[in-house]
Amino acid sequence: MTNIGIIGAGPRGLSILERIVALSLSYQEEKINIIIFDPYLPGSGCHTLEQPDYLLVNTVAEQITMFADDSVTEAKNVLSGPTFYQ
Repeated sequence: MTNIGIIGAGPRGLSILERIVALSLSYQEEKINIIIFDPYLPGSGCHTLEQPDYLLVNTVAEQITMFADDSVTEAKNVLSGPTFYQ
């Protein structure tokens, strides 16, 4: 079994988690134990719930996703998923 710890479940940590899950599809015989260390809600990282309402994300919601897309040419097992808007 492989143990992996991810410190922080903000945007970067969730991107790392997505890549680990996608790449693990190529090694299904290997068991992976993932532990995420973060005192806050997953994904909050740079946009916490305590921020004022006037602080908006500076990107169109449909363009934000934690998933890789086909433009990432060297990524194995590209997984599609919802956008921030969805």
